[in-house]
Amino acid sequence: MVCPNCGYVMSDLDADCPRCTRMALSSVRPSPPAGPASSAQRGGPAVPAHWAYVRSVLQPGETVAAVARIHPWGVGTGLVCMGAGCLFPVVALLLSASPGILNAGIWTALLWMPPGFGLLVGGSVLAATSWSHVRGAEVVVTDRRVITKDGLYSTSAADLRLSQVESVAVHQGIIGRCFGFGSLAVTGTGGARLAVVGVVAPMDFRQRVLEAAERPAHR
Repeated sequence: MVCPNCGYVMSDLDADCPRCTRMALSSVRPSPPAGPASSAQRGGPAVPAHWAYVRSVLQPGETVAAVARIHPWGVGTGLVCMGAGCLFPVVALLLSASPGILNAGIWTALLWMPPGFGLLVGGSVLAATSWSHVRGAEVVVTDRRVITKDGLYSTSAADLRLSQVESVAVHQGIIGRCFGFGSLAVTGTGGARLAVVGVVAPMDFRQRVLEAAERPAHR
């Protein structure tokens, strides 16, 4: 018996054509499992892959409007202090080895050691805490609320619905204005307040929050 579809010669025991059956099965592929919608599917800015908290609390259909970045200025300052702390012992040894330079003896050179050690320890602490803040902070504004999370090991998280936002304040010092970062404080009804330190381009993020809060759906 010959299959009229593919021309395969079937035996008398075959009720259906084996070749057509295999082709039909191979053309049917299982659909991929449904997972959490990505930020691209939500039509908003890309949420970093390591922001597990924000990705876990986003609700179905919630659109990300803006993502805040944390400036690594504290990390850089800590590294500079650590480098300066390492230079102090080197300078002290050079002074002790060359008495002709500033007439410094060994005891005078040893006076350079404590400041160097202090800079090294202080810079290490500053770099570590700042890196924890940069790596652990997650700040986004969606079409429904403002979400904040801070801390890498011990964390604190909060969110504020856009309908409750009353004001958004920005503070930038001299260093913040030079390097483009500042502190952001979102105040809501009932005294609710979200504060984030070291936000890159805080005025732009403030504008995004106000624009999202002014949409008719949240008035």
